[in-house]
Amino acid sequence: EPLGRGWGFGIHEALDQTGAVAGPLLLAAILAARQGDYRLAFSVLAVPGFLAMVALVVARRTAPGDGDPPAKGSSSPIVDGVDSRARRYLGFVFFSALGFAPFPLIAFHLVSRSVSTDAKIPLMFAMAMAIDAGAALISGRIYDRRGLRVLLAMPVLSLFTLLAFTTTSWAVWVGMAAWGAVMGIQESTLRAAVGELSTSERRATAYGVFNTVYGMALLGAGVVLGVLYGLSVPALVAVVVVAQVSAAAALRRVLGPGDPVAMD
Repeated sequence: EPLGRGWGFGIHEALDQTGAVAGPLLLAAILAARQGDYRLAFSVLAVPGFLAMVALVVARRTAPGDGDPPAKGSSSPIVDGVDSRARRYLGFVFFSALGFAPFPLIAFHLVSRSVSTDAKIPLMFAMAMAIDAGAALISGRIYDRRGLRVLLAMPVLSLFTLLAFTTTSWAVWVGMAAWGAVMGIQESTLRAAVGELSTSERRATAYGVFNTVYGMALLGAGVVLGVLYGLSVPALVAVVVVAQVSAAAALRRVLGPGDPVAMD
C-alpha cells in the first residue's frame, strides 16, 4: 500500500515476467540446439523451480511479522455481495477473461497452420512476457493516478489479440504483443483493484473470490474457444467480441462520478 497498489502489483508482475522471458528463451535455445528435445528442455526448468523453493524458504524465515491475522471488523463488499459496484466489477473480470484466448490455443493454431515453427513459439511467448512486464508497470502507475479507468484498455487490446489467429506473420506478432499487454494488466492492475474493493480483515477472502471468478472464466474460455476453433474460427471471433463488449459495458457501469475506485 505505501508504494501504491497499482505500482506494487506492477512491480510484482514485472519481476515475475523476468523469469517468464528467460524461461522461454532458454527453451528456444535448447529446442534449436537439440532439434525439438522437449524432454531435455522441460527437465532443465527443474533447476529454477528448485531455486524458487529455496527463495521461498529464505523469505519465510527472514520476513518480518508473525503472520497474525488482522482484527475482525466489517465484512468485505466483494465477498458479501452488498455492493453493486463490486458485483459489476466481478462481472467485468468474468467477461474480460471469458473473451481472452489462452496461449496454448494460439500456439496450436500457429503450428497446425504452418504459420510458425516449434522453435519460434517460445520466442513469441518471451516477447509477450516482456510486453506483459512493461504493461503491468505502466497500467499500475496509471491506476494509482486514475483508478479503474485504465482497465478500459483491456477489452480493446483483447480484440487485437484475434490477429494472432491469422496466417499473416506481422499480424500474428501484433496479436501476440496485444496478448502480452492484456496479460500484464490482468496479472497486476486487475488484482490491485480488489484491495480497494475489500476491507483489510477480509482481503484474503476477497482475493479468493476474485480468483475463483477469474479462474472459472479462464477455464470457460479454454473450453469454449477451443471447441469453436475446431468448428469455426469466425464463431470464435464472434464470441470474443461479444464477451469483450460485455466486459466494457460492465466496467462502464462500475465507473461513476467522482472517485472511480472507491466503493459506496
